[in-house]
Amino acid sequence: MKTVQYQVVVVGAGSAGTSAAIAAAEQGCSVLLIEKNTYGGGKATAAEVGTICGLFHQRKDARTQWLAKGYAKQFAEKLVKSPLDHSISNAEGLHFLPYRIEDFRQLVAEELERARVEVWFNTTVTKVVREQEHINQLIVQQENQTITILANAVIDCSGDAQVCQLAGMAMIQEETYQAAARVFTLRGLLPNSEGSIQLVLWRALSKGVREGEIPESLLRVYPVPGSSEQDKMSFKYSIPLEVSHQPGNYIELNNHSQQAIQQLVNYLKQHSSVFERVTLESIADEVGIRTGPRPKGAVVLTKSDVVEGKKWQHAVARCAWPMEEWGLTNKVKMTYLEDTKSYEIPMECLFSTEIDNLFFAGRNISAGAEAIASARVMGSCLQTGYAAGVLAATRCKDLQLTVGLLHIQKVQILS
Repeated sequence: MKTVQYQVVVVGAGSAGTSAAIAAAEQGCSVLLIEKNTYGGGKATAAEVGTICGLFHQRKDARTQWLAKGYAKQFAEKLVKSPLDHSISNAEGLHFLPYRIEDFRQLVAEELERARVEVWFNTTVTKVVREQEHINQLIVQQENQTITILANAVIDCSGDAQVCQLAGMAMIQEETYQAAARVFTLRGLLPNSEGSIQLVLWRALSKGVREGEIPESLLRVYPVPGSSEQDKMSFKYSIPLEVSHQPGNYIELNNHSQQAIQQLVNYLKQHSSVFERVTLESIADEVGIRTGPRPKGAVVLTKSDVVEGKKWQHAVARCAWPMEEWGLTNKVKMTYLEDTKSYEIPMECLFSTEIDNLFFAGRNISAGAEAIASARVMGSCLQTGYAAGVLAATRCKDLQLTVGLLHIQKVQILS
């Protein structure tokens, strides 16, 4: 069996994993980034999310104001020139940044190359070898070979806490998780604003439900903000099935969403003049899973921490996105912070007392069900990923984590 060694190994090349790998590399560590897909970006590209949330303050006036700083802001500025000019806001005061999927994928590749991070695609972790409070090895499967990886520190950015679960950590789990979604793109739309398209869509689908031609679940379709381009637009279908993360659950979500989207498109082509010439250009490669099991860290972020805008001595990220909870009904539950108010995530949400060289970031941070409904968005993932990368590098240098914390706060909190 082949054996390799790196100072820092990051699992998952999404927003959090990319920023974690780059941060650790910039701190002078040898870094390996492992990704199960054949390209980077995580859910931002594979599930075609289409908007970066969590970069800006919530404010009901039209002015967009940065909340995120440091690498999260730098990434957004590289992805979209003049993000403040390209941002979109809604009536509730949420500001977010639309992006092109291929641009995001390309930027991730360029950033990893710039930082000289080694990336293994099409690779999955199959086993974690742990000795008491320390991870000694990761066993991974890459195509037809099994490889042993020795690492000084490991960062779990897999989204479903894959490494943490294999390491036998205490987990935060629910019986079911937030409803999943599937994004698809239609081409051949007649010129209309996104608001007009939403109204036409709702009227056509409501009529179909009343007349018994389509199921009520197809009302759970929404345009992706900022996705309109010439005659095409992306839409999000919120899947009306429970997300349990049990064996076979993902396949069920995948199959249902593909069939529902095809049924939806066929109906619209026959019953709406706006959609009669559309073609289904694409369906996102992956179902958009919003939440899943999370490791129990030294601190668990709570609903009250979010709503009350709690500040922490060891803060590593700043967030203002509302608690956005998608269930099996047609309406999302939104719990907003006060205008211009924000909360912080402490570094203790990125590691536990169980394993001394394991860190976690992105959707894997230690947070309750309500808190992760806010902290899971990409703006927060970029920040917690960067913080985890610095902390892992600090651990590799046998320094106190507070040394890394000072750097993180200088870049992401105090700048």
